[in-house]
Amino acid sequence: MAEKKYDVIVIGELNVDLILNKIDSFPEIGKEKLARDMSLVLGSSSAILASNLSSLGTKVGFIGKIGNDIFGELTLNSLASKKVDTSLIIKSDQYRTGATIVMSFGNDRANITYPGAMEELTCLDIKDEILLQARHLHFSSYFLQPGMQEGFINLMARAKKLGLTTSMDPQWDPSEEWDIDLASLLPFIDFFLPNVSEFTAITKTKNLGEGFKKIDSKNTLIIKMGTEGVCLF
Repeated sequence: MAEKKYDVIVIGELNVDLILNKIDSFPEIGKEKLARDMSLVLGSSSAILASNLSSLGTKVGFIGKIGNDIFGELTLNSLASKKVDTSLIIKSDQYRTGATIVMSFGNDRANITYPGAMEELTCLDIKDEILLQARHLHFSSYFLQPGMQEGFINLMARAKKLGLTTSMDPQWDPSEEWDIDLASLLPFIDFFLPNVSEFTAITKTKNLGEGFKKIDSKNTLIIKMGTEGVCLF
C-alpha cells in the first residue's frame, strides 16, 4: 500500500478562545464584574485534537474555514507550531474567524461563541482526492457547522468507501434540538466520541443504559465523562 501523506485528516470548527479566569461571580445585566486572569489561545475541540495528535508524532492535516484576520493568523500559527499541516484550511475575505468567550468558574465554565467562518465550510469543500491522502478521518462539532450538515452522511460514506477509518465527536448543540440521523450515520463511524450529556441528548434518553439500548451498531462508543475519565463500549 502506498504511503499516505496524512495519518489523520481532521475536519472541524476553527476559533480562538478568550478565557476569563478568577471571575468574581456570574455576569449580570447592567452590572460589571471583574476577571483576575485572561488568556487568548487556540480554541476548537477539532484544533486541540489535531494539535495533540501531531505532538505525539502523527501526521495530521486540517480542513476548516477561517477569516483573513488576526484571529485567523493566530489559529494558523498555533496549529503550525504543533506541526499540523494547515495547507487545506480555507481563508475567507467574506467571513471572520470564530471566537469563543470562556468564563471559568471552578471546574465548570460558561461559553459564548461567535461562529463566523466555521458555519460556511461545506461537504463540497472536501474532495475525494484530499481524502485519499489520509488513513483516518476525524470530524468534530457537527452542530456548530450547519454548512456541513447537508451531505454529511454521504461524506462519511465516501471516506469509508475510499478505505479510511472514521471518528466523530458531535460536541454540544447550542440549539439543544439534537437533530441528527444517528441510525443512518453510525454505520459509517468507527469511533463515536460524545460525552454523557451529548449522548443522552442525541439518543433522547435519560441515562447511558437507555441510550445503549437504542444504538444498533458495531462501531466503538467512547463516552467522555470529564474528571471520571471515559467509558469504552
